[in-house]
Amino acid sequence: MSGGMPQFRIARERLEDQIAGALREAIISGTLSPGKRLVEEELADQFGVSRAPLREALKELAAAGLVINIPHRGTFVVELTERDIWEIYTLRLALESIAVELLVGSVTPEQVESLNSLIDQMDDALGRGDSEAVVDLDMQLHEAICLFCGHRRLYESWSRVADQLRSFFAAADQLYEDRQITERHRELVAAIASGDKARAIDTIREHISNAANLLHSMGMSQHKLGNQEDA
Repeated sequence: MSGGMPQFRIARERLEDQIAGALREAIISGTLSPGKRLVEEELADQFGVSRAPLREALKELAAAGLVINIPHRGTFVVELTERDIWEIYTLRLALESIAVELLVGSVTPEQVESLNSLIDQMDDALGRGDSEAVVDLDMQLHEAICLFCGHRRLYESWSRVADQLRSFFAAADQLYEDRQITERHRELVAAIASGDKARAIDTIREHISNAANLLHSMGMSQHKLGNQEDA
């Protein structure tokens, strides 16, 4: 028997996962706009692949809620309806309220520093007028809150709607033109770090409700957050 190092096999990312990743990024960045038809033949040519891995990639994106297959018509990038927006925001409100409640009292100085660092980067991106970076940093901050709270299933539930949320934000640039966005995030992190659970929960609820109601005022949704009867 040889005394050398054993031969390990390193699994490469599956082709369909690579395709799904590229399409996901194009959708959430707005490059592939809502309602865009995804023609298999054209995409297969662009990626230089057969249709088999492409179809698997589209199935993965459909499971994530980013595309929809309509029988006899084809596959399309999902267009979020008013109901979709209401459902996403009410679910987000519930999940992040729980995350904040769990995080208060257990958050570490390193985690607070990490959150504030994301806000500093957000402020820099706003100064550059880089709305795409602001969206990404905003999502990173809220993802970190859900991750830091230590509730695995909550984090997984939040992650399942994250791509839909990002794709929607890509079409809502006005949400990220307000220079007070960084101040509102600093207030949220300060509330979490304060140890005051009621204050922190009130702050996250106000934070998400304000964003949802801004969409309402922009005409992107006819329903204010919490108004289920009209949704």
